[in-house]
Amino acid sequence: MSKGSDRFLNGIKVSYSVPQSERLNKLQRYFSRAKKGSKNRVKEAGILGDVKGSIMSQFMP
Repeated sequence: MSKGSDRFLNGIKVSYSVPQSERLNKLQRYFSRAKKGSKNRVKEAGILGDVKGSIMSQFMP
């Protein structure tokens, strides 16, 4: 879960949290455990980028 907070110009502070999907957590785990420079790491980076892109497109109009 990603947590954050923002403060507006009028001084109001807002805290929020965004849950991460299980698939994203799993892909990040595979990516972090892969050896640097390996073909599997390159493949995982591509898949991870696609998943993150699809998630970000849900939040960006």
